[in-house]
Amino acid sequence: MTKVKIMINFLPQLIAEYFLIAKNKLNQSKPTVEWNTGTVGDILLIPGLHESWVFLQSIGILTNQLGCKVHIVPSYNSSESVNAGYEQIKQYIQTKKLNLLTIIAHSKGGVIAKKLLMDKNLTNKIKRVITIATPFGGSILAYVWPDAYELNPKSPIIAQILQDQTGNSKIYNLYPRVDNHVIPNRNLLLIGANNVMIDIVGHTRILEADQTKKVIKKIISSTDD
Repeated sequence: MTKVKIMINFLPQLIAEYFLIAKNKLNQSKPTVEWNTGTVGDILLIPGLHESWVFLQSIGILTNQLGCKVHIVPSYNSSESVNAGYEQIKQYIQTKKLNLLTIIAHSKGGVIAKKLLMDKNLTNKIKRVITIATPFGGSILAYVWPDAYELNPKSPIIAQILQDQTGNSKIYNLYPRVDNHVIPNRNLLLIGANNVMIDIVGHTRILEADQTKKVIKKIISSTDD
């Protein structure tokens, strides 16, 4: 099948993908007060580049319904560097004295989550990390997208997280069958992590997929880890 035919076949999914992105960017709602309560555990959400917490809203609702307290880091600015995001979230975890924490992160947020796992002062506080559509091996699109340049395959940040496998066994890495932002698709995989392919097309659509939520529910409800 030629690349042109492949793109034609994916066109409806890609249209739905960018419609969802636009819809999320226009959404100005705030987290509900219910997210402030929960007895099962703490969930911390880390959105991707240029994303607000709204992109992870449905996952936050799901985990809160499972009995978890859901955290959004007010100081986190997804448009800033990976290291800046890492410092902002690290400070939040330490200030709130969170332990046995579950982090759920999308795209660039997953790179930040991996850096948090590599921090010897935090790794024991993190029970598990669920990454979704994270460019662990970088993306060639980052070469031409200035705001994402530090996520290119040859960047120091990507080299660092690939070299240091600390905490990889705690990571449940969910990735789409076809990712329109992380290219090539194999760069979504992470050695040592629990890699799970979600049968969907779309870097953002994966966040709303029923299969994604089913896997997350199973992970959160598990008592084996």
